[in-house]
Amino acid sequence: ALVFLLSSGSAFAQKQMAGEIVYSQLTGEFWQIWAMDLETKQARQLTDGPADKRSPQCTADGTQLLYRTANAELFLRDLRNLQQPPRQILTNLGTIMDQQWSADQQKILFTRMRSDLLDDSDIWQTDLAGEAITELTNLPALQYQAQFLGKKDILFVSQDTRSQGHNLWRKKTDSAAEPLPLTKGPFYDVFPDAPAKARVEIRQRFI
Repeated sequence: ALVFLLSSGSAFAQKQMAGEIVYSQLTGEFWQIWAMDLETKQARQLTDGPADKRSPQCTADGTQLLYRTANAELFLRDLRNLQQPPRQILTNLGTIMDQQWSADQQKILFTRMRSDLLDDSDIWQTDLAGEAITELTNLPALQYQAQFLGKKDILFVSQDTRSQGHNLWRKKTDSAAEPLPLTKGPFYDVFPDAPAKARVEIRQRFI
């Protein structure tokens, strides 16, 4: 099994809830999602069938699993009822990556690759039903690795086409205002995240 305990959405494993992790394991011919109790080290398989499953993301209460396939298809699974098959969402949006839950577990933030342009992507947001879909960024080149800072505030990485750097930007999700750059220059500022305390302070100040 290949397991990484990282906070990035691109990691193969993530904390699910106290004492348990979810991760991808090569199971037969395909990567499947598993859960492991850290105390007992007992593991249970959460997905099966053909196609590789990667980037598992669980809600804070451990009831919903979000993951993508190697074909960049996004699936939701109710962990309270594994007899119910996973549900594919956002079937008409093409290649999807970097999915992230909101703190209230009611929204999903994700990167969508554009099919009409080479090396171009934007940040989108959706509800769990896949109906209230909103494009949050429309900048040139690549936008990716978005993270919620609060209910209406996100942090993401944007490629600078002039300096070829990858910089940090910030965007209010309930505003038509343009995103604001936080870093500039020919640097790679990637994998953004914020400590829990910082997220609380941001939420109190800006939301």
